[in-house]
Amino acid sequence: KDTMHPNQKYQDMYPELWESYYGKRPDSYPYLNYGMYALTLGIGWHISLYPILVNVYGPQHANFMMDFLMYSIQNHSNTSINFEPFMKNKVLFSKNMPNDDRLSQLFTEDMTKELNERFLSAWVDQCVKDGTTEVWLTIDGSNNDSTTNTIIAEPGIAKSHKNVPIVSFMYALDAQTGKPIYYSIYNGSKIDSKSFQEV
Repeated sequence: KDTMHPNQKYQDMYPELWESYYGKRPDSYPYLNYGMYALTLGIGWHISLYPILVNVYGPQHANFMMDFLMYSIQNHSNTSINFEPFMKNKVLFSKNMPNDDRLSQLFTEDMTKELNERFLSAWVDQCVKDGTTEVWLTIDGSNNDSTTNTIIAEPGIAKSHKNVPIVSFMYALDAQTGKPIYYSIYNGSKIDSKSFQEV
């Protein structure tokens, strides 16, 4: 207590001591953090990601995606169940904060294969417009163990060497800047030469 200032970290580490001096921790704080929103909005417009999402998926779904993007970057997680408590004091793109069920619906139902293909096509077009001429392509980018029950998880040669279903993917990056250009997720049993035909 002699070397720490009474900031948020102090409150997290010594809640009893904090409460004895400053009172009980409130359930919510009377402020909103807007820094990550401003940063994400600026980058999203600068690289044309945000307008492409709005054009392909519509404003509501695009805003949900941008909110989840902010959450994933800050929380280093893609587990939507933690979204609400983590983002409750953040400025959001969405008018109303999506809960775990709404985010699950977004990723499993609203983001259809057709819309995802439209997004990828629009994104590739934008990358070419921005000057991308060469890409670095990885085909055997995964063969990761799958812990979810999905139709694309199939038997294959897992990198973990376990006898489990796997999911594979390929992706392309701008050879000069490393900017993501394209990705494809495919069945774990699909051989590379067939998956490459999609590219």
